Amino acid sequence: MDIVDRDLEKAEREASPERFPEPSQQRQVKGTKDDQIERTNTTASSSGSSSSASSTSVSVVREEMAMARTATTRDLERHPTALSRIQTQRSQHNATVGSTKSRASQKPLPGFGAGKPYPPPLPEQEEYVVEFDGPDDPLHPQNWTTRRKLLTAIMLGYTTFVSAFASSIFSTATQAVAREFGVSSEVGLLGLSLYVLGFAFGPILWAPLSELRGRRLPLITAMFGFTLFQAAVATGKDLQTVLICRFFGGLFGACPLAVVAAVFSDMFNNRTRGLAITVFSMTVFTGPLMAPFIGGFIVESYLGWRWTEYIVLILGAVAFTVDLLFLQETYPPVVLVDKAKELRRRTRNWGIHAKQEEIEVDFRELVSKNF
Repeated sequence: MDIVDRDLEKAEREASPERFPEPSQQRQVKGTKDDQIERTNTTASSSGSSSSASSTSVSVVREEMAMARTATTRDLERHPTALSRIQTQRSQHNATVGSTKSRASQKPLPGFGAGKPYPPPLPEQEEYVVEFDGPDDPLHPQNWTTRRKLLTAIMLGYTTFVSAFASSIFSTATQAVAREFGVSSEVGLLGLSLYVLGFAFGPILWAPLSELRGRRLPLITAMFGFTLFQAAVATGKDLQTVLICRFFGGLFGACPLAVVAAVFSDMFNNRTRGLAITVFSMTVFTGPLMAPFIGGFIVESYLGWRWTEYIVLILGAVAFTVDLLFLQETYPPVVLVDKAKELRRRTRNWGIHAKQEEIEVDFRELVSKNF
């Protein structure tokens, strides 16, 4: 084990010494068990009743040792993958906005209510923090089946393609937009420039949100907004509407570019992550490559420039519907939040929680960490 594993092991021993005895104590218990077995063998011929009592004692010792060995093997000598995941989650938690202690409030502490005194604090807080159940826990996205990973990757690859596709398809319509609204070609080109400007501002919102609330919520919210603004561009009655909605379309469309790569990182381990990110990069660059060809045919046909946005509207609506119905959370800290919710509900132990639930978002810290 490396130094991180040894630190984790030491912390577990100090937190629960009764669950994780020292190796010397384990050897002492083992020696005691062997002595009891030997004494049982030597006294078995002298007394039947003594033999029966000794056998019972040996059985009890064996059962206790088996339980201790099982707990030690399962909890203390964890698989390196499980320890690495715990360390990764803790580092992600420490880097997340709001994970540090909140600023002291100047307001007086409100009363507990109903004349009750403040309850005593919970015991060791770490004992109530849920974790994944070993390296093979099916809840962890890296342990999903290959089929499930591929379907999720295809779904999000398509979502990213649509967002990138919308960026350059408008380039074929700039001249037609300028003629329809009676402006210069430079002004018509603003529809393309403002969309890319939305790409620049979008990750400032979506990236921190994906670290706080998980990957699914930002992706679904963004694709819903993206679809709405594409509809507004397609039906806009004046140039101002077209340009403003193009900007917000880019703002919402930036979410897949910022978050989908993180989803791939959640699902694939170090051996396959490079290939997965390569496929993601292909979807990012394939969209702007294909869009001008398709948009050029549409603009030159009887459909007109508005159908370049209707096409994107249809593609975005499909992506939003698929994501809403089939996309599942992949960010491990938020997966543990869902696990903690279920455990609280079923055990009625309201102290159970995930590390992510300890976060209190502070606006000052949000600004300082992201700007």
